[in-house]
Amino acid sequence: MVRRSGFLRRRTQGAIAGSVATICAHSNGRVNLRCAAHKSPPATTASDAAVTPGFKPEAHNGGLDSRTRFARHALRCSDSITTGGPLAATENTGSQSQPQSQSPADLTALPDNPDLVPGMPYRHYKGGAYLVTGVGRFEADMTPVVVYESMRDRSLLWVRHADVFTEPVSTATGDVARFAPHWAPALSCLDFLPRKTVLQVLALYDAPYRKYHDRRHVLEMFEQAHALGIALNPAQALAVLFHDAVYVPGFEHNEAASAALLDTMVEDVNADVIHLARQIILDTRTHEASVPDAATVLDLDLLRLAADDDVFDAHGLAVFDENRGLLASRVQLSGEALYHAFMVRRAAFLGALAQRPKLFLTTAFAEFEGPARRNIARVLASFGQAKAN
Repeated sequence: MVRRSGFLRRRTQGAIAGSVATICAHSNGRVNLRCAAHKSPPATTASDAAVTPGFKPEAHNGGLDSRTRFARHALRCSDSITTGGPLAATENTGSQSQPQSQSPADLTALPDNPDLVPGMPYRHYKGGAYLVTGVGRFEADMTPVVVYESMRDRSLLWVRHADVFTEPVSTATGDVARFAPHWAPALSCLDFLPRKTVLQVLALYDAPYRKYHDRRHVLEMFEQAHALGIALNPAQALAVLFHDAVYVPGFEHNEAASAALLDTMVEDVNADVIHLARQIILDTRTHEASVPDAATVLDLDLLRLAADDDVFDAHGLAVFDENRGLLASRVQLSGEALYHAFMVRRAAFLGALAQRPKLFLTTAFAEFEGPARRNIARVLASFGQAKAN
């Protein structure tokens, strides 16, 4: 995944018009592509070009400085993409002619589309789910491009020319957009916020160490509320969005830090709404509602306890993966012994929850009480206090 902070640059390689490419990501979300090597170019098509991690710069080439080497590669890539034919440039001096620079007035404008922002979910007309990484230019010929990633494999980045990304496609049912924004109806409760703000908060959940407290968990909470016909008010919606925005395994103040982010990232929202949202987030630490509006959010947060057996067990493994490094450093165990130590601790946590008269506080979630208690009972039967010795 390309990080867009400051002038951080991540180099990746892949088949972009038959060439290795470097992606330069900037803090404003704009992305530049540079050719870094050349192969025999295939014919230009509208198909995706994959960009895979791992590019390493070439060794110094024949005494040429880096500016000259880059110019040669850029010329080759530009010729391959725009004409598909050989270059006419000569090499009498041992280097290619420098590509002519274009004035801003000559450049094709970048897409003026408010939905083409980093993190925006899109659907391909065949059904695939994608996230936009950024928009920018292919530096060989300065054409606008869209860089995006597949939700099936977020280790890959894909690149399309911007006009191809947004063009209509003919189907049996008529013309449809090749890629269309896919803003889930369940997120309509956040319409009082700019979508860019929502996406920036969701991006906080994408840290690679997050295996359970990730974007999927937050979006699932919104989806479950929508499916149950629960209309979250602005404070509840903010609390769901931010409740795990800061999450470090073992850190005692995740909820307080997440609540504090509200003032940093949310603007033009009533101060009373912000105050209530902060309190709801703080209540997720103990899962005890100190204000009435917290109950629904707490129930949504615990709803995974009522999942089907296999899904519940998968969630348990995700929590283990998220805490594996911290626990290993504390108990000095590994392998099966480490997993057993984790499950004993998980059983103690779930057992404490089970002592409460009700796991779920609102009538809308009453049907989930039985399945959740059965899942907890399975864990206690295998890893309860009697099994700890």
